[in-house]
Amino acid sequence: MESLLRRGDLPVDARIYGVYSGYESDAHGAFDLTVGVAVADAAGSVAIDAGNYLVFTGQGEMPQMVIAAWQRIWQYFEAHPEIVRRYRSDFEAYEGPDKVAIHIGVS
Repeated sequence: MESLLRRGDLPVDARIYGVYSGYESDAHGAFDLTVGVAVADAAGSVAIDAGNYLVFTGQGEMPQMVIAAWQRIWQYFEAHPEIVRRYRSDFEAYEGPDKVAIHIGVS
């Protein structure tokens, strides 16, 4: 955050993001994870693909709430094989130390 402010790239909002991108194939292949804040067109930023996303939320103590949310995500896709993940970009949006919204890109 400090380096963003020194460059003049001000955050768009107060949330912290974890962006999954650069998927090699699917959940079993390699991928990139970038953590940061939302900025408008900053050098070195990662773009989140436009499209449809399913949103899964979690609230509670870290890291258990994030682990539980991802468990629900895997269970959801196992139970609904007709809904296909895109594996282009997914992201976690943290609205504080105890609240997350995980956005999963779908076709």
